[in-house]
Amino acid sequence: MVGGTAQYIYAVVDNWSIPKVAEDKKFREKLESRIEKSGLESVYQELIKKDPKAAEFVQKDNPRRIIRALEVIEKTGIKFSETRKKNEPKYNAILIGNDMTREALYKKIDQRIDQMIKVGLVDEVKALLSKYPADSSGFQTIGYQEIIAYLNNETRLDEAIEKIKFHSHRYVRHQYNWFSSRGGSASGGKKDKRINWIKSYDEAKELLVKFIL
Repeated sequence: MVGGTAQYIYAVVDNWSIPKVAEDKKFREKLESRIEKSGLESVYQELIKKDPKAAEFVQKDNPRRIIRALEVIEKTGIKFSETRKKNEPKYNAILIGNDMTREALYKKIDQRIDQMIKVGLVDEVKALLSKYPADSSGFQTIGYQEIIAYLNNETRLDEAIEKIKFHSHRYVRHQYNWFSSRGGSASGGKKDKRINWIKSYDEAKELLVKFIL
């Protein structure tokens, strides 16, 4: 399993039970309107007031997560932080984290983005927009949003590419901060003992061979 969102990984490894709460379109639109008029901070503070522990895993600059947390509280009457429960693990897992320097990681990210553009990201977005509405949740991700702005003549392609890189760098910082808040900063300090922090492919390979054998 490979992913940048640690919570998804922990949800699988720790076998979380997450209640299924249907989306409330009207409630979401109400909060989105508030954010547009008054900013995200007031909505975030409402969440923290209702569920202080949500601050540990809901990023204050992530509107989708904040809205979802408030939506779950509204629909269930239960704090969002209390809706996830760990169960007996289903898998014997090894966690491996990339301990690359921030500068080196940024360079690799930028190279990957340039390659994505080269092999047809713009055409991919065009094809998807011909099938799905632009406000689909799948488009609310780094890369798609910026290319859609370019296709709508809101920005130049080179500006869109720079924004993809900037937003990707920011996302990486969020991930580092997420681990830091749990004593698992990949950039130094006390490391999360559950994660094997590695600096090279060979280190990862050695760990996996030992784990499998």
